Amino acid sequence: MRGDLIEVFKILKGFDLVDSTRFFTRNVGVTRGHELKLLKAGCRLDCKRFAFGHRVVDNWNSLPSDVIACNTISGFKKGLDKFLEGRGFI
Repeated sequence: MRGDLIEVFKILKGFDLVDSTRFFTRNVGVTRGHELKLLKAGCRLDCKRFAFGHRVVDNWNSLPSDVIACNTISGFKKGLDKFLEGRGFI
């Protein structure tokens, strides 16, 4: 999960040269949380349900805005580790 979230951060912030629209749909009508919330599309097949672009959305949307607001990968990793430690994942 940690590695997936780091990869999402890199894709959305432009550290990886990957077109984010190939994997994610941004939620433009966000009223709560951070500005990089993602929409989770419905799916009928397991092959899509367990694909990268679908399985990371809930975890990504649950991150606090101060973790998402980091400008460096190392800063994001530190904030993510604190968040996951507080939730009992690490």
